[in-house]
Amino acid sequence: MKSKNQAVFVLILKSTIVFLPLLLSIGIASGQSAPSPSPALTLTPVLSNQEREELVRLRAEKRIQQQVQSDFKSAFSRTTILLDIWLVILSLFPVAIIVLFWLLRRVVIREIVDRAMQQLQGMEKLQNQLITVKQDAENIIQEAKKINYESEQETVSLQQKTKTEQENLSTQTSELDLAKAQVLNRLETELKKSQENIVNLESNFAYRLSKLEFDAQHQRDIALENLGKLASVMTEELSNLKLGVQQKLAIADLEISRSEFTSRLSGWQSDAQKQKDITFESLTKLQSEFASQLSELQVDAQTKKDIIFDNLGKLNNQFKSHLSELQTDAHEQKNKIIESLAILQSESAAQLSELQVDAQKRKELIIENLEKSGSKFTSQFSELQSNAQQQKIFILEKIERLETEFASQLSELQLDAQQRKDLILQELVEMTSASIPEAVNSKVEVEMTSASIPEVVNSEVEEEIQEQPQEAEFTADEYVKQGDALFSERRYEDAIAAYNQAVKIQPDEPVPWLKRGLTLGRLKRYQDAIASYDQAIKLQPDYHQAWCDRGVAFGNLQQHQQAFASFDKATQIKPDDAVAWLNRGLSLVALEQYEEAMVSFNKALEFQPNSPKIWDKHGYTLVRLGRDDEAIASFNKALEIKSDYASAYYNKAACYALQRQVERSLLTLQQAIELNPRYKEDAAIDLDFDDIADDQRFMQLVAE
Repeated sequence: MKSKNQAVFVLILKSTIVFLPLLLSIGIASGQSAPSPSPALTLTPVLSNQEREELVRLRAEKRIQQQVQSDFKSAFSRTTILLDIWLVILSLFPVAIIVLFWLLRRVVIREIVDRAMQQLQGMEKLQNQLITVKQDAENIIQEAKKINYESEQETVSLQQKTKTEQENLSTQTSELDLAKAQVLNRLETELKKSQENIVNLESNFAYRLSKLEFDAQHQRDIALENLGKLASVMTEELSNLKLGVQQKLAIADLEISRSEFTSRLSGWQSDAQKQKDITFESLTKLQSEFASQLSELQVDAQTKKDIIFDNLGKLNNQFKSHLSELQTDAHEQKNKIIESLAILQSESAAQLSELQVDAQKRKELIIENLEKSGSKFTSQFSELQSNAQQQKIFILEKIERLETEFASQLSELQLDAQQRKDLILQELVEMTSASIPEAVNSKVEVEMTSASIPEVVNSEVEEEIQEQPQEAEFTADEYVKQGDALFSERRYEDAIAAYNQAVKIQPDEPVPWLKRGLTLGRLKRYQDAIASYDQAIKLQPDYHQAWCDRGVAFGNLQQHQQAFASFDKATQIKPDDAVAWLNRGLSLVALEQYEEAMVSFNKALEFQPNSPKIWDKHGYTLVRLGRDDEAIASFNKALEIKSDYASAYYNKAACYALQRQVERSLLTLQQAIELNPRYKEDAAIDLDFDDIADDQRFMQLVAE
């Protein structure tokens, strides 16, 4: 506003500066007087002194009069100039006022527009400020929560560290106790071995001594036996000599031999006595040697025992000193940890209090700003609502127009299709025989009807079966066996042809209909498969397998409510089928009915408790219910049963990610990806990993 007023004043000053020289020139021209004629030069006669004085006085008066006259003329000229200026100003004043009013009006309008725009911009700025303030408040709250969570995590980690250090101390003390016990056991075993060696030496010495005594006794007995034998031999010889020889020479020889025998006998006795003495001497020598060796062994054992006891005492002293040092170190570390915990707790409490105060202040400011701008927002919101209502009405009108146009186009297309149908039928009637048009008409009618899907599918099934060539070479069972063989060879089209022949020959048998549906399911023709299952159920309403496979087909079509109905019927027919209960629970999970799904999974576990898949799905449903600890237990149970079950690792990693346990989540996810690389792509788009998606390690793991 000030800049625009200054522009107006500058314009007025420029106009006055333009007109001022003109006015001044006019005033100056009018104010200038005609030049006074110069007095004529006359010859002055010789004057007297009195006359000269009078002349001087007259000249002075004349000069004064001229001065006054010139002053009057200058004052008059100034007044005329001022009057001319005022006249010009007065003549230009209405024009200046009009111009001024016009400029003021323009300036005021611009000022109003500018203020309105500024107010609108201010409203937008306020709205943006409110949004930013809200975001700041939310960020502050999130930061406070994060700080609180981090402080809790730090306290938990410190507690874990203290626990680990205590466990380390306990393990070290236990290891020292074990070392001490091992050393003592070693010493005891060595002592026992030395004692056993001593006992063995004593037993060996006793055994050898007894053996020597036995050998000496044996030799003595042998010698006595030999002596007895010799005596008996000699007596026999003597008797023989007495009986056979009656001569004196014989008696003399006998006496000589007797003397010789006695001498020999005495020699033998002396030799036996010498041998006995020798053996006794050797025994005494052995006993003395053994006694010396035994004494040496005892001395050696005693010295070893003393050395071992000395080592034990030294080890015990070292152990006690080391244990005391460890206890002092542990006590100091514990005090330091407690002090750091207290410092962290005080700092976190101070930070939390500051954050709470700051958050409270910002909250009050936000509330004040919201209260101030509430009225403005309500008016703007009402205007927006009115605009939105108008746009809604306009869009609805457009939609109605489009609907009418679409209906007209659809009716035209239907008429065109009907005409083309009639033309095709007429051409077919003219070109083919009477039997072919009937089949074509029936097929065209089946294709063009708008009845329900199962009826259409059933009619197509019947026509497809009728289109098969009539071959009465095999029975229905043989066709079923042929279809089974083709199914095992993955020749599904040929298998369907065989099952069609079977149901054509024996249409009231449910088994071929079931197998036909299974084969159609392998070809992903799920609607045709459901039609076959319906036919089997129609023939046998309590056909358990048909209900189960029907539910699987509906599940593949993402029609989970119909799938649940089929699995529910299967569990009613056969309540002890764990697979049916599992599929029932999976359909309920797809319908987000997690409580009912838990009932199904628990029922499945009653009949099949060692199934890793059931435990995995059980854990996944617990995660959806927010029962994370129970879910982890279920995943662990699945991995106990099957340690390489990748799905359990993946779901367990997702559960850890929801709990913000980053390390465990990344480790478990890495195990899942190693077992099944497909989970790398799944984890990249899985919402359960959003809390750790910004982690660099997660991005590297997913991007590898």
